[in-house]
Amino acid sequence: MVHAPCQLRKSPASWRNIRLWGDLKKINRLALVAGSGFDPALIDEAKAQGADSFLSAEMKHSVARTAPLPCIEATHYALEAPAMKRLASRKGWQYIEDPPLLQTIP
Repeated sequence: MVHAPCQLRKSPASWRNIRLWGDLKKINRLALVAGSGFDPALIDEAKAQGADSFLSAEMKHSVARTAPLPCIEATHYALEAPAMKRLASRKGWQYIEDPPLLQTIP
């Protein structure tokens, strides 16, 4: 669940369809939970294992307000589609793309 250091390729202000909850300057150890993983117990576990940020989908405001780590919120689809594509390929199944049609309205 906790991954090695990575550099932000773009500033969080330039991200599209990704929300940042908290103050994030640099990611040294990123915890990732695919799908809807913003559970307080998982975030606490990630912090205990040395994560300095947490990535998942479907954030609840009440969780964001109390999270001990900066939280990066992507879409549920974006976090699960890569694994589903790989699974379909391994099993010989047809993977049907179905990305969400998201727009950011200023």
